[in-house]
Amino acid sequence: MLMTTENLIIEDFKIKDLDDLYKIYTDVETMKYIPYTKSKKDELFALANHIKIYYAEHGFGLWAIRMKETNELIGRCGLLSLKSDNLKEVELAYLIKKEYWGNGFASEASAAISEYAFEKLKMEKVLMFIDAENKASIRVAEKLGATYKGLENYKGKVALMFEIKKTCQN
Repeated sequence: MLMTTENLIIEDFKIKDLDDLYKIYTDVETMKYIPYTKSKKDELFALANHIKIYYAEHGFGLWAIRMKETNELIGRCGLLSLKSDNLKEVELAYLIKKEYWGNGFASEASAAISEYAFEKLKMEKVLMFIDAENKASIRVAEKLGATYKGLENYKGKVALMFEIKKTCQN
């Protein structure tokens, strides 16, 4: 287990999470702001690589979010390496199953992950990329003390870029 919060368990994904994760990924409303077109077979390959390679290569990744009371998988949250010619940054990303929206779980998980990034991984900042229409995610960024840095081309779309610095969490 990576960590627990008041309501959540945040831990490494396992292959046995595939079916529950795929149900989340194929829900149209949950995925409104995150394009997703993978088949279940492709998701199995992606999940296996994330587990076997991404965690080992980076020391972080996307982790499963489970309800502490029931152990139900309700989403994912974590850190992703962003690499380009001039950029080597880390993104804080999350996704919560629609049935759990509005309960503060995205903020709770994201706060725990950003603290982990700063305290355990010694990062100085993390970035968040948010669709301008996604008001709930903008509120999460604001709750985390993130600073709006401008518009950024992100995965083929224009997104709002926010930055959380280590000092925001102290």
